[in-house]
Amino acid sequence: MTKIKNELISILKSKILENSRNLTKDEVLSIITENQVKKYFGKIDRLLNILPNKLEKEELIELLKRKVSILGRTPHNTEMDFPQAIVYIDKFGSWVDALKASGLEYAELPKDVVIESKRYKKCIYDKESIITIIKKQYQSTGKVPTKTTIIGVSVGTVKNHFGSFEDAIIEAGFTPVEMDHKTNTKKFDKDKIINLLKDQYERTGIVPTALTFEGISSSTVRKNFGSFENALIEADLSNKERLNPKQKELMTKKIIKQQRLINNLKVKKETEKRKIESLMNQDYILLKHLLKINKVQQKQFAEDIGLTESVVNNWCASRGFIHQYVLDYIEERFGVDKNKILPQKFNRKNSDNI
Repeated sequence: MTKIKNELISILKSKILENSRNLTKDEVLSIITENQVKKYFGKIDRLLNILPNKLEKEELIELLKRKVSILGRTPHNTEMDFPQAIVYIDKFGSWVDALKASGLEYAELPKDVVIESKRYKKCIYDKESIITIIKKQYQSTGKVPTKTTIIGVSVGTVKNHFGSFEDAIIEAGFTPVEMDHKTNTKKFDKDKIINLLKDQYERTGIVPTALTFEGISSSTVRKNFGSFENALIEADLSNKERLNPKQKELMTKKIIKQQRLINNLKVKKETEKRKIESLMNQDYILLKHLLKINKVQQKQFAEDIGLTESVVNNWCASRGFIHQYVLDYIEERFGVDKNKILPQKFNRKNSDNI
């Protein structure tokens, strides 16, 4: 099935390369049947959407060079109607890398060129506009933008124009914030973390915890110190008061509540124990009580003795008599005198003791 699907895509791709554009629905249906579209692609719209992404790098380069011959210059990424620039970015990593692979150099969009496409009409960026965005964000926040905090333009757009995000920051006149490339987060050394801990303690009067520490994650603290407690020790905060009056009050209430639950559980267990002892000390015991005391399900017990569940259900409801060999089995398994087990109808009034 995959082989046939790939063959169909190959046929459609050759038609795309011939026309230097995507195919229409009618053109697709003139090449392959509607049943083939439905069987291998689901819907024709989905097929039209995936066709550009199926083009190989060499084919994309060929289409890009044709665009160059039409314009007489290197196209801007916003001028790419087919395939769109995003297809090149997916294949090559960035628009700049796609141009380099095609033997071209990046060029800004000429000022006299207006993109009519609604998709790009409000989001055309050049280097100057990106630098302006970076500077304005710095003026409003007091911080140099990072890949995770930049607002107003995507990181991909910045990379397409400058090659890398850091180069854009440098060209805007700032020093890039040092980042951990594995986690895409700011790097913090021990001294910085200790200062942050002390600052938070001075502001709030409360020793920070792994949950309340502001600015960086507790995992970053643990990576540097081994544990959050070790960080507090090195910051001389481990011997400080950890809770404010309100937190102490909440903690006290929580402890009291937990103690109540423990006490209630003990009482419940003691009550159940007395019930069991009372039942076991009677002259008889119903089968359903015996199974409940030993935490054995009626279904499981029926399987153990090789009978149907309905038979055991009847015995537990005091209907009929338990077979002699089953009484012998119960005596051996549960250690109860078989003569005490009387699932008889006249004992039904005693069957609700539990």
